[in-house]
Amino acid sequence: FASCFFPQVKPLCNYFEFCGKSIMMSWYVAGIAQVMSISQDDKSAQLIMVVLCLVMLLYAGVSKPLRDMGTAEATIAFFSPMRWLVEDLFVCTAYQMSPIFRFPTTWYKSAG
Repeated sequence: FASCFFPQVKPLCNYFEFCGKSIMMSWYVAGIAQVMSISQDDKSAQLIMVVLCLVMLLYAGVSKPLRDMGTAEATIAFFSPMRWLVEDLFVCTAYQMSPIFRFPTTWYKSAG
C-alpha cells in the first residue's frame, strides 16, 4: 500500500527505506487498534480508531507547527504516528542533500 504513495511524495531516500518507514507506521497504528479492540467492544473500538486516526492526522504537526500548538495539541502530536513518519521522511530527504541545506536559515539569510 505504501508503494502507491512513493511517486507522489518523491523523497530523495530510496524506495525500500520509504516503504520500511511506512510499514513501521502502519504497524504502530495496528498496535493501537489491537489495544482498542482488547479494551473495548467491537463497535466502540472501530469508532474510537476512526476518531483517533483522524485526530492524530489533524494534529500531526505538519500543517500547524508544534511551536504554535497548546499543551494538549502537542501531546497528541507527540503520540501521532503521522508526525513521526513526516519527520523521519524529512530527515531522510535532508540527509541526501548537501550540508548547506541542513543549516538554519540564520546562517545564510541576509541580516537586512
